[in-house]
Amino acid sequence: MVLKLEAHDLLWGMTVDCLADDAPHWVREVLQRGDPVVVRRAIT
Repeated sequence: MVLKLEAHDLLWGMTVDCLADDAPHWVREVLQRGDPVVVRRAIT
C-alpha cells in the first residue's frame, strides 16, 4: 500500500469573512460554531 500525501489547511480561529467567496457552505457553518476545520487544498 502506498500513501500519497495531500496538502491540507487547518482553519481555526478565523472568521467567515476571511474565507474565499467560493468556500463550501459547510465550512462556513463549522467556523461560525467556533470549531476548527481541516480542508484539502487543490493541488495544481
